[in-house]
Amino acid sequence: MSLAQIPDLRTLEILIAIADTGSLGAAARQMGMTQQGVSERVRSAESILGFTLVSRTPRGTHPTPQGREFINHARDVIRSANSLADTVSFDKDPAHHIIRAAASQTVTDHYIPRWIARLTDTHPGVRFAITTGNSQQVAHTIASGDATIGFIESLTLPELKGIPTEDYFESTVITTDYLTLVVRPDHEWAELGHVSPLTVAQTPVIVREPGSGTRSAIERVLPQALQAPFAELESATAIKSTVLATRVPAILPRCVVEQEIADGRLSEITIDDTRLSRPIRALWRKGTTLRGSARTLLEAARASAARASATRTSATRATATRASARGRKRR
Repeated sequence: MSLAQIPDLRTLEILIAIADTGSLGAAARQMGMTQQGVSERVRSAESILGFTLVSRTPRGTHPTPQGREFINHARDVIRSANSLADTVSFDKDPAHHIIRAAASQTVTDHYIPRWIARLTDTHPGVRFAITTGNSQQVAHTIASGDATIGFIESLTLPELKGIPTEDYFESTVITTDYLTLVVRPDHEWAELGHVSPLTVAQTPVIVREPGSGTRSAIERVLPQALQAPFAELESATAIKSTVLATRVPAILPRCVVEQEIADGRLSEITIDDTRLSRPIRALWRKGTTLRGSARTLLEAARASAARASATRTSATRATATRASARGRKRR
């Protein structure tokens, strides 16, 4: 079969939309077409290929077994075409390119701004389209080809139903993000300054929803703390607002509450013999090579993380020096 006997890219996108939505009408809306136009494209593709791609039932429109196999291959073709278009566009005019990425909520709120600032220093005029979701949603966005690169805070690659993630994604760790337990200053833990893991496990706390990188990190280290949470919220900002409004403890990224800890609105509580952290990692489709805008964004993220790490090291040394000086002075 020659390439002339393969439906065009637009038709492949339509077939993928039908498979994803299970409806000709929904696929038409997604593609910005009429339902009649979608039907005509399907009939044309079936005529070219010589077999039926989809079956229509009262419950919707779904791929036939042959159609499903063809559409799975079509997904790879569309991803490759998008990657090619992205690379050509960036190489042709890098200063005015749109970088399409997906990132978890914490990364979007507290890391992406630094990376963008660094990137615009070297690529003024570049624009960004960042899709935000939890770690599983980011993985789905990368898998669907809607973004070339994703950033999540997760100890492992997220699980995708029916997809072996280790075989599906490439991944690299950029930096480490730390979690912390916080309470209002009028909570009894604030005076103690630390609690045992058992105490946390016996206390309802506020946490992120299942599927988030924050939740996964807690599940690995303090699974007992999640048996009966006080609340499960879908953003760190919502958790912070709730802990400020109540006397209920919360576990969330430290970068989210640094200012509140510094100005005394929240108290940071140490959990005995427990370290809550998770890597910030980039992920992309296995078998693809990051080029153009995706590669540039990854390099900016790495450079920003290295700079932040050096700053933290200097600050830690300065704090230790001041503490040592105070100790000598007291003696």
